[in-house]
Amino acid sequence: MFIKSEFEIIKKAYDIQLKGRSKKVLKVWKICFASFIALLGMLFLIVPGIMKITPFMYLIPIYGGIIIVVLIVGVLISKYGISEKPAFEYVYPEIYKKINFDEGLFLEYTPYEKIKHTFNKEGGLYNRFSRVSTKRHVKGFMSDQIEFDIYDATLTTSNGKSQTVHFNGVYLIVKVNTNSYLQVRTKSSPKLKGIKFNRQKEIEDIKVFTEDEKQLLNTDYQYINFVKKLLSYEEYKHIELSVIPNELHLGLTYIKHPARKQKDLTFEKINNIMNYFKNEIYLVESLANINHII
Repeated sequence: MFIKSEFEIIKKAYDIQLKGRSKKVLKVWKICFASFIALLGMLFLIVPGIMKITPFMYLIPIYGGIIIVVLIVGVLISKYGISEKPAFEYVYPEIYKKINFDEGLFLEYTPYEKIKHTFNKEGGLYNRFSRVSTKRHVKGFMSDQIEFDIYDATLTTSNGKSQTVHFNGVYLIVKVNTNSYLQVRTKSSPKLKGIKFNRQKEIEDIKVFTEDEKQLLNTDYQYINFVKKLLSYEEYKHIELSVIPNELHLGLTYIKHPARKQKDLTFEKINNIMNYFKNEIYLVESLANINHII
């Protein structure tokens, strides 16, 4: 837990970063607004009677009005809105430093990682053509040297006109000694290429898929019960678990994500976020321990 003096140092630096980012974004929007007005003025000077010419007499007011509204909204949001980046780029690293110090861990934290991630294709939980965007990546090892990764991620596809969000939450990967395929899901079906899955229809309250013609084993029921236990908590909207050789993949979609934009950073809130991050690690341990128990 943070003490009051530690929080006050973080809070002061966080507020400075928030104001600096707000001013930077506001400046960009003001430049865009001024540039648009200048271009519009130049157009009227070059073609004085343009508003009498069809179709410009209709197009300029319509599209010009839309652009002006967008620019005004952008200016207002940048001035009064709260950016999430200072939390991910400054506050969360400080929290993980504190967790490492208190718990004797060596967690590696990376915000907005700029690399191509393939874990979605490997886990087969969501549309395999999805673009993966991460806000937070935590990498570490448990006491028995089991490797894990935690991603705060969004998976999307686009057809050029619209965007579809397939996942928006926390994605966990735990590297353990497994040699089979299983998926436990609250919605949809497996997306893993090359593996044919069968739904186990005797389990009706949750979707369970095994490899084609394979029956459920005691191992599988342990994973099913794990997901059911998580679903008993009201914070989750959807849960998807994929067991593949040597890895466990878990996707958690929250009703209200606890670690996104922080509108008002308080002493209580920073400690709540720290506890949430610790709970993610405990969740990783619980998932890995299933494999040990079996």
